[in-house]
Amino acid sequence: MQVQAQITKIGNNAISAKDPMVILFGEQATDVLENVSVIQKFESKSAQQAIDLKVGATIEIDDLAFDVLQVGALVKPNLTTIGHVTLIFKQPTKNDQMQNAVYLSNTSQQLPIFKIGGKITYTF
Repeated sequence: MQVQAQITKIGNNAISAKDPMVILFGEQATDVLENVSVIQKFESKSAQQAIDLKVGATIEIDDLAFDVLQVGALVKPNLTTIGHVTLIFKQPTKNDQMQNAVYLSNTSQQLPIFKIGGKITYTF
């Protein structure tokens, strides 16, 4: 199954060249959260509620696909209700296991470029 979201806002402090991590939130995020997040709008509430990411799923940012390596315990309840997940573009380590994060990798090790109007596709 696939669910799409559109990027509607990118906070001033949402993207860091030093940190391979991006915080996503739904449109109900507060101003403080918006400043450090990429805001996504799902195609429908029912589609959002259907998301069930597991190891082996993929997340595409525009045309760049990433394999899901690990899914934290809080990802499903947060993503399906408030559109929140932290995308971490590196291998998880034993001491770095955020419960609200999805750890991602791709063969080119290229990081995505987030832009307003861009698409995020969850395939699970």
